[in-house]
Amino acid sequence: MEEMNHKWGLQCLYDKAWQAKEYAESLVFRPSEESFQLLPSYFHMFECENLGTITCVTTNGEQRFKYCFWAFGSCIRDFSAIMRLVVAIDTIHLKGRFKGILFVVVCKDANEQIYPVAFGIGHVEDKESWSWFFNQLRRAIGCPKNAMFIFDQDLGIKNAVEKLYKDAYHGLCNYHLGKNVKNRFKRKDVTVIFTLATKCYRLADFNKHMNKLTQLCKPTYDSLMRLGLERWAHARSPVRQYKLMTSNIAECINSCLRHARKMPITVLIECIKGMFQR
Repeated sequence: MEEMNHKWGLQCLYDKAWQAKEYAESLVFRPSEESFQLLPSYFHMFECENLGTITCVTTNGEQRFKYCFWAFGSCIRDFSAIMRLVVAIDTIHLKGRFKGILFVVVCKDANEQIYPVAFGIGHVEDKESWSWFFNQLRRAIGCPKNAMFIFDQDLGIKNAVEKLYKDAYHGLCNYHLGKNVKNRFKRKDVTVIFTLATKCYRLADFNKHMNKLTQLCKPTYDSLMRLGLERWAHARSPVRQYKLMTSNIAECINSCLRHARKMPITVLIECIKGMFQR
């Protein structure tokens, strides 16, 4: 609007500017409805051009889009062969006309670089959508031995992981857990001790912090014990967690896709593919 006024001397109303923007995007990217219709054929070509790629599209009883899933073939092969088996799971809210949720599964390589494993899109984040997504994830990567899945305390994720990955280890995101401790108990000293306890490598150091936590706030100690020490404490983890103790690495994907999240679904997937190709 400012550019139109400065360059051409035209006073453009906000509604008209928004309509013009929407019209221009529809010419470039095609309407969002058409993007959903193209998704099955798009995924078919996606699999043909990318060896080993796994995709899936599900519709409801009215043949309307419900869920989709994709995992790049190269990502599947490298995850099974050389990646650290600590997997972070999170969601990203889409901002397009039809909204929705982008499911993200990522890990890190030995050089501490974020590595994509799989993605999915659903109309809502609930128990059913998570169950469907993890069914597809298991079809893509199986159930690796000594894998650790890290997520927040969302019940949908918890139920789906416990059902489909019974033999894997389930960790809680330390960042979200720390926020819950801070908001529930309202004590900065307790939050600091909790953070120190989560990062300890040696069991002796961990026990020292937990003993101090017992003295400072016994309810906090009891609450953390009920969650299971092996789910959030580095020193008590049954498998190697390296430095990945939170699901926040998915937020990096969120930041990289801040503009693409507004685009039609096939354009969004192309943006994700192009980002990782680069």
